[in-house]
Amino acid sequence: MKALEGNSQVSFDNLMLTTALENSRFQNQINLQATLHFFTGLSVAFMFAGCSSRSKEQVTNFVPERDLIVIVGKRLNVTEQRTEQDVMDQKFEARYRILQLVFGKYEGDEITFSAYDHYGYPKFARYDTVLLFISRYQGKLYHEKYQFYDVYPTKDGRWATCGDPYKYELEVHRGNLKPVEIQFTTDVNNESVAGSCTQGNYVEDLFQVKKNGVLKARGLFK
Repeated sequence: MKALEGNSQVSFDNLMLTTALENSRFQNQINLQATLHFFTGLSVAFMFAGCSSRSKEQVTNFVPERDLIVIVGKRLNVTEQRTEQDVMDQKFEARYRILQLVFGKYEGDEITFSAYDHYGYPKFARYDTVLLFISRYQGKLYHEKYQFYDVYPTKDGRWATCGDPYKYELEVHRGNLKPVEIQFTTDVNNESVAGSCTQGNYVEDLFQVKKNGVLKARGLFK
C-alpha cells in the first residue's frame, strides 16, 4: 500500500532502518534504543504493511480499542497476491477462523486481512493456530507486520505459547514476564530444548508483551 500524501516519500535509508528494527537478525548492527528515539524525533512511523508508514497524524488518530484486533485464529487460507507498484515486500491475503477475540472489536467468525512480508511466505502462516495482531486502516484490515505467536490449546481450556514469551521480541523490549507451568492438550515441541513443552504463557499475557513492546514502539499505545 501507499503512504498518505505528504508522507509518501520515505527515503530508502529510513525504510531499511525500519525493516532492520523489525527483524532481530539486524539487532547487532544498530543501536536499537537510539534508533527508536531517532524515529520518534522525526515522526517516522513503523511499518505495518509493505512500504507504507504511519504518519504522525495516523498514529495520533489510532484508537487501539477501535483500530486494533487481537485474535487467536486458525489458518484457513493464505495466498500470495499481486503487490502494488513500488512495494518491496510480498503481499498475501490471509483468511482465519476466529477462535478467541483477545482485544478489540470484531463481528463474525472469520476474518480476512492483508499481510506483507519482506522475506517471503509469512512465518505466522506456518502454524495452524496463532495469536495475531491486525489493524484497521482506511476501512481495510492489515496484519501488524511480523507480529504473532504460535499458540496451542491447554487443558484448562485456554490458549498459550510454548517457552519464552519474548521469543519474538527484540531484546530491548524484554520485560519481567516468566514462563509458567502449563499443560497443553497436545504434544507441543519445545524448540529451545529437547522434549515436550511444559512451560509457556497464556495469550492475555502475550498481548501485554506486545502492547508494552513493539506496539508501543510503533506508537499504538502510550
